[in-house]
Amino acid sequence: MNREDLSYIQERIDYQFQNKDLLVQAFVRKSYAMENGGEDNELLEFIGDKVLDLLVVKYLTDSYGSFGHDDEEFNPEEEDDEFICEYDEGELTEMKAHLVQKKMLAHRIDLLRFAGFLIMGKGDYDRHVDEQDSVKEDLFEAIIGAVALDSDWNMRALERVVDNMLCPDAELDNDDDCENFIGRVQDWAVETTGFLPSYHIVPASQARYPMDRKFIRDQQSTYGFQTINLLGTQNDKYVCFLTLPGREEIFVGEEESEYGARFHAAKLAYNFILDNNLMPTIRDEIENPNYNDSIGQLETLSRRGYFSIPKYDFKETHDEDGNPIWACKCTIKEIEIVTNGRSSSKKDAKKQAAFDMLEFVLEEEW
Repeated sequence: MNREDLSYIQERIDYQFQNKDLLVQAFVRKSYAMENGGEDNELLEFIGDKVLDLLVVKYLTDSYGSFGHDDEEFNPEEEDDEFICEYDEGELTEMKAHLVQKKMLAHRIDLLRFAGFLIMGKGDYDRHVDEQDSVKEDLFEAIIGAVALDSDWNMRALERVVDNMLCPDAELDNDDDCENFIGRVQDWAVETTGFLPSYHIVPASQARYPMDRKFIRDQQSTYGFQTINLLGTQNDKYVCFLTLPGREEIFVGEEESEYGARFHAAKLAYNFILDNNLMPTIRDEIENPNYNDSIGQLETLSRRGYFSIPKYDFKETHDEDGNPIWACKCTIKEIEIVTNGRSSSKKDAKKQAAFDMLEFVLEEEW
């Protein structure tokens, strides 16, 4: 794992490690540690599992609970408030279970494109364990555990990381499009700029807007650049200002809940990205596709989640003079075609197979 990989991961989770070794350790499987020495991620996984449970419970109670009287028999002169929630214990338990289940955490690791950075032993590579949900779940929890130790259990930092990694607002929404708005706006921002989008949410009564900037507001599914004065907006609503890194536009969502405001603003931003053809393609990932770097470039695309790690199979034969001839076959799990290379050099045969596969995937839509 190099410096660029570490920077990519830290940008995705919105946390900068003081101790980079902890971040690396979160990706080290036991199989690698047994073969090469050092520590693996199992203890970090144990810590992260408990931290994740706590933060998800906190998220649910913060989102759906409040302090206040809901019983007419309470003495109005008493200042003590009881905790009430719009969901009962059983419903909260189901919501928590949904957010921390193996399938969910594995899904989020796939969206973050982190599995490709796992540091594994030879046996794990041969068995492709990085594709298993349980391994991705372990990785998710290990990263949380690493942040807990590195931040000295800073709750604000941990909540921010869990929000970015788990995206609980979107995952609890029943609308299938939620990922296309909140999660995918985040993915677009990090992939294209290396930075996260900025959300600023305030009660509508406190919303102020700088009149010398422009923003986009939805009007019957059309866009219009204009300025508005938010003063006097209903007090029981929230306003979310969303800015995309590297862009001037400000997307404004106004709803009765914080999440609703965030969702609306993200919806506007995502539609803007699509309408203006700003969505990156696989071709944008590789600046200069070329034969000499084809093996590494193909691996880069794999690490960024477009497909599984390429597999190379070699076969050695000999010509009439007894000189070795190497044949290399390149396969990728999600791709039907097989590419081949043939050379007296094993490395050149691999490059040929990799370059042919690289050319193929760059022509496909992913």
